Amino acid sequence: METTVIGRQAQEAETEAIKQVIATLEHSQQNELSDEFVGLFLWASTSVF
Repeated sequence: METTVIGRQAQEAETEAIKQVIATLEHSQQNELSDEFVGLFLWASTSVF
């Protein structure tokens, strides 16, 4: 299966979004920021669908 340019760009955008979520998760845990941590789950619940 050949990856199209659009498919590759979408995949790169998804990868970047995942990296941003992980960075936010790490930051919130390292700095004990419970609101930021919980905010990830609220964001995810409204962004998935």
